Amino acid sequence: MIGAYAIQAALADGATSTFLSYQRAVQPALPSAPSFEELQRATFRDMVKEAYKALKAEGVKDRQMCDGQIFMWLHDAYGFKASRADFKRMLIRAAEEDPEIQVSRDRSGILYVKVRSR
Repeated sequence: MIGAYAIQAALADGATSTFLSYQRAVQPALPSAPSFEELQRATFRDMVKEAYKALKAEGVKDRQMCDGQIFMWLHDAYGFKASRADFKRMLIRAAEEDPEIQVSRDRSGILYVKVRSR
């Protein structure tokens, strides 16, 4: 292992590329951690699924399960703060990323949500 002073000296001498190639060769490749945005999207997908389950348990029918129902439930249960336009974009993206979430738009622009059970 190279000491901290040797690393500083090598970097000061302009041996940055040599040091970086050495560092890559010596250190094992670490699995990349998910980005904050990926974690945020995964959490949002889970929240949508929970909202759907809770609203179904309250007796909301699929034909009534619109983006407004989900939005209000997330706001009330989690204190979710986003504009409706941002929420709709997030909901559409969640449906693209997760095959369990289905989103359809009617002629008036309302999004209807359905979550397939596993």
